[in-house]
Amino acid sequence: MRYLEQFFYGNMDPQARESIHPEAMRKVQRTLSDLEKWLLEQLDGSQRERFLAYTDAWSELNARCDLDSFICGFRMGARLTLDAFMTEEE
Repeated sequence: MRYLEQFFYGNMDPQARESIHPEAMRKVQRTLSDLEKWLLEQLDGSQRERFLAYTDAWSELNARCDLDSFICGFRMGARLTLDAFMTEEE
């Protein structure tokens, strides 16, 4: 079955992939989690709320940047493919 057919029938998930550096990413995630836990323990009620609002905003910005990067990469790949097949040979 061809790639687009596989995609259409749900036999592939374009988001499912392994990281190139899984251990390095896990280490950074652990560090962030430990630091966030420590900070939350240090802050009082209103400070904690502001910090959580900050982390929520940062997460939303990060998600939007990921989406933008995905779209830009997909478009670049599509343009390269189009150029490869639609350019007349000399």
